[in-house]
Parts: sequence; C-alpha cells; structure tokens
Amino acid sequence: MSIRTKLFLALFFLTIFPYAVTSFFIFKNEENLLKQNIKNQQIQNLSLIQKNIQNYFSSLRKNLTFWSKAQILDDILTEDIDKRIQIFLDQIKRNYALKGKMFVIDNRGKIIASTDKEFIGKYINNFPFFSSDRYIKISLPVFASFNRRKIGYMVFILNAHNLKNFLYKNSLSSLSLYNRKTGLNVGFVKHFPENLLKNKIYETEKFLYISEPFRDKTLEEWFLVSQIDKSIAFLPLIDAKNYFIAVFLGGFLLISVFSFYMSKKLVRPIKEISQTMEEVVKKKDYSKRVSYSGKDEIAVLSKSFNYMISEIEKALKTIEEENRNRLRLFKNLIDIFSKITSVQKEEEVLSVAVKELKRFLKDVKLYFSEEKNGFFSIDIKTEKIKGFLIFETERDLSEEEKEFFLAIGKLINLLLEKVELLNKSQAASKAKSAFISNMSHELRTPLNSIIGFSQYLQTVEEDNTKKQALKSIEISGKHLLEMINDILDYAKLEAGAIKVKKETFSLKEMLDEVKSIIKPLSDEKGLKLILPEDNIVLNTDKKLLKQILINLLSNAVKFTENGYIKLSVWKEDKWVFFSVKDTGIGIKKEHLENIFKSFTQLENPLQKKYKGTGLGLAITKEYLKLLGGDIKARSEGVGKGAEFILKIPLKKGF
Repeated sequence: MSIRTKLFLALFFLTIFPYAVTSFFIFKNEENLLKQNIKNQQIQNLSLIQKNIQNYFSSLRKNLTFWSKAQILDDILTEDIDKRIQIFLDQIKRNYALKGKMFVIDNRGKIIASTDKEFIGKYINNFPFFSSDRYIKISLPVFASFNRRKIGYMVFILNAHNLKNFLYKNSLSSLSLYNRKTGLNVGFVKHFPENLLKNKIYETEKFLYISEPFRDKTLEEWFLVSQIDKSIAFLPLIDAKNYFIAVFLGGFLLISVFSFYMSKKLVRPIKEISQTMEEVVKKKDYSKRVSYSGKDEIAVLSKSFNYMISEIEKALKTIEEENRNRLRLFKNLIDIFSKITSVQKEEEVLSVAVKELKRFLKDVKLYFSEEKNGFFSIDIKTEKIKGFLIFETERDLSEEEKEFFLAIGKLINLLLEKVELLNKSQAASKAKSAFISNMSHELRTPLNSIIGFSQYLQTVEEDNTKKQALKSIEISGKHLLEMINDILDYAKLEAGAIKVKKETFSLKEMLDEVKSIIKPLSDEKGLKLILPEDNIVLNTDKKLLKQILINLLSNAVKFTENGYIKLSVWKEDKWVFFSVKDTGIGIKKEHLENIFKSFTQLENPLQKKYKGTGLGLAITKEYLKLLGGDIKARSEGVGKGAEFILKIPLKKGF
C-alpha cells in the first residue's frame, strides 16, 4: 500500500468518523424526541378517553345510588301491587335515555320491575347476560325507608360493546377496551401482543402499543389500548432519515474529495523524492536532484536529500579512485608473489622478493641484513638463511603499514620454508624411487633365477618329496616377485611416472588376452571362469584397463576355492561398467570402505593363508582414477562371495 493511499485513508477516516458519529447521534436524538412526542400525545388522548368513560360510569353510579333511595322502592315488600316501581323505571328510561337494562329485584332474585317488561316476574339468574363476559353490571342494595332493612337490589346491566362509542379509529391509531380477565376486546385493535399488558408501552416491527388501566372499581379488569401505525406516525422520521442520508452522502463525497486532494498535495514531494531515489538506485545516476521548494518540513527533507546525494556522489568517486589504486596495488602484489613463488631456490626467493618489493614500496628502502638495526625489521630464519628484512624510512610507520609489512615477512618465511621442504621432498623422492628401482632390479634377477631353476628341477627330479619342496620354492618366489611388482607399481604411481595413453580398441580382443592369463589360474583351482561375449569399442588406455581387470580377476581366483568367477560388462548413459563377481571368502560389510586403502589387509580368519602387500586394490583404484573412473565393492558377509563394480567413461576426452 502506497503512502499516498495510507495518507488518504488516514485523512478520510479522521474526518468521516467524527462526522458520521455526530450525524448518527443527532439523528438518533431526533428519532427519540419524535417517538417521545408521539407517545406523550397518545398517552394524553388515552387519559382523556379514559376519563370520559370513568365519568360516565361515575355519573351512572351516582344516579343509581340516588334512585335506590327513592321511597317508592318500599313497594318491593308488597311485590309492587300497583306497579309504581315499574312506572318509576319507565320514567328514568324516558328521561335519561339509558343504553343498558335496569332491574329492581327482591332478596330472592325475582324481578319486580324492569325497563324491559318481558323480564318482570322472572328470576334474574335465569338470564345469560347476568353471567356473560360481554356485560358490565352495577348492583346497589335497596333499603326500606322505615327501618333501613335491605329489601332488594337495583341492578344496571350495560353491554360492553356500547362503550365502543367512546373509542375511535383513524389512519394513525386505533383504540380498544380489553378485559385482561376475560380476554374480551371491544374496539378497533384486532390483535394484542402477548406481553402488551406487562409493559405500558410495547413496540413491534409495525406498531407501537400504549396501554392504560382503569382506576374505576367497575372497570378494574379493563385496559384502554392504543395501537399506533409506525409507518404513518414515524413518517416525519423517515423524511428526516432520508434527509440525513442525503446530507451524510454529500458530506461523505466532500470529505473524500478533500482527503484525495490533501493526500495528493502532501505526497507529491515525497513521491518526487521516492522517484528520484529509485532512479539513483536503478540507474546509478547520482546527478539527480529533487526540485521541491518551500519552507515546510518536506522542503527541509528535500534539501537534506539533495545534500546526501551530493555527498554520496563525492564519496563514490573517492571510493572508485581508491579502489582503482587498491586494484593496481593488488595486481602488483600478485605479480610480485607470482614471481617469488616461481623461484625454486631459497637464495633466489629472498633476492627476488627484495627486488620486486623495492619497486612496489616507493618511499621505503627495503633490504636484507644479517644484523638488526634501528629500523622496522622482520626475522628471516631457515636452515640456510638467517637475518632480517629491513624496512628503512624517514617517517614513522602507521600500525596498518607495520601489519602489512609483517604479513609480507610471514609470507616470505612461508615461501622459504616451502622451497626448503620441496627441495628436501624432491631429494627424498628421488632417493626413494632410485632405491626402489635398484632394489626391484636387484631382487628380480635372483628371484627369476630361483623360480626358473625350481621349475627346471621339478621336471628332472623323480622324488615326490623333493618335487613338493621345489614347488614350494616356486610358489614363494612367485609371491615375492608379485609383492615386488606391486611395490614398484605403487612407487611409480606416487612419483606420477604412469601416463595415460588413449587408444581405440575392441573389448573382445582385450578380453581374449586377459583370458589367456587368468584361465590357467582358474583351471588350476577347478574354478569356472565366465567372460562376456559382448564386443564394445572403447577409447581409453588399453594397457591400464587390462591390468585393472587382471588384478581384479586374479584377486577373485586367489580368494575363491569353489564355484566361479564371472566378469560382466554393460553400457549405461556415458559410462561402461564392469563387474567381477566370485563365490569366494567374502568381505565383512564394515570393511568394505577400507579395502581400497594402501597397505590394508582385512581381519578375516579365512584370509590368514592368503598373503600380500595390501596394495593390489589401492593400485587398481588409482589406475581407475587415471582413466576417469571409479570402483565399489559389495558383499553380503564372510563366506558369501564378493563383487567389484568399476566404471570408466565411454566417450573420448575424459
């Protein structure tokens, strides 16, 4: 995310958040005020209607109380023989236009008089409206005027639906009377929520309900309920909400434009600095500068950036010049030490070093002295040379220069030691090679004579015991000659006297030569020799490959008493593979990594009767290295035979 985007978002949220929060709280406050006004207005309306209904019943009860005290009601005792009470009720009905029914009954419940004459003479309990939930009853006792004894009752019965005249319904609200005990609903509200009467004010998704209980004794189980349609009541709120959304979107757009403009303005110089830096890094052009001008912090940053680029440009030029000088000096040092290391004599090493270093150290006089003087010096000490390398100068040498001169001195001492050791090594190697060559020659001549005479005597001697002794002499002589040949071959390898001579030849032709040497050995021990019939054209050193195969096959014959020796050959990718497998004494798995080391013989009880130098496999591995190949050994353990797998490159130019 770019810094411009981050800055835009920061400015946007820092401005839009307070704006959104303020707008939200203003809207919520207006919403709450509107709701409260609607509730207060409806509660006032309910109180007014409730008061009217309560006044109606209060007035009715007062009238009934007054009428029940009339002296004419004493006729209840005579069961109203002259019907004066009935005339009294008819007069009340005519004068007061009562909407309900009015009865005068005696203590037994018999109707003495009624505004409905059909009920006269009957008992009041036989009529369903006396127990119906739809009727509201007012009953007052009647006392005799002469002794205040209760002689009956004056009863007024009003159908609850007559109270509907006090209620109203319009587009905003509907009113109903609701009896919580009986569940009777009188009015225009069709459905009452379950929790309506638990809360004075109850709100659903569509309606707002306000309920008020009656305090009149006659209506103590009744509630006056107003159902307000929110979609109409809150229409001003919806308009206010739409207005709020329009204002909010306008403010949102304005803040977005403002944030975008300010972020672009603030980021422009930073972007210029960033682009300039990118060009400097990618193109390595340190001539670039930031062009922003002003007096703010970014202007200070731009000036500092330009100054930094200028200093970097100067520093890079200085470093480049110093690097060129160091490279030149380094090349000179390489040339100097190349000349010194090419010298083969100790005296020449020192003279060449002094001569070349004099040319390199222009203001320092360098020379070798057998005695130490007051100038900076380094000890030079070998068997032939002892003295000091003097660095004479008129100025004081720095610590870095002293460390450099010490390093030069150490290097010269190392070169002198190397030349000294090399000369000693070459002399020792020449002496060793001469000794081995002379000893081999001196030993081969008498050994060949011994082997020849023993073979001759075996042909003329008739005594079997003597023949056996002569055979032992022949075998020991051949073993000794084999050891001398191995030692001589190893010495040649060490001296680097064996050179690879590549030629193109037929594998089958070479294997015929190998067979002529190995077959007599295997036949003598009764072993089966299996050679491949494949014919592959090879380009390598025929003599070395032949010697390698002879070494491995003769080794296999030597360590095998029963079974077979098998040579296999195959091509794979750029290599030719050979496998020499036998059924001989085998090799322990932990010894497989050591059998190719020089002068190594394995600790195997089965091998004690087989003598040797321990050089055969080491010489074979070195021969294969000369041919660019390698060899590995496999065996399942003692007594389970062994397999040697070797490979050489198939193509020319290995």
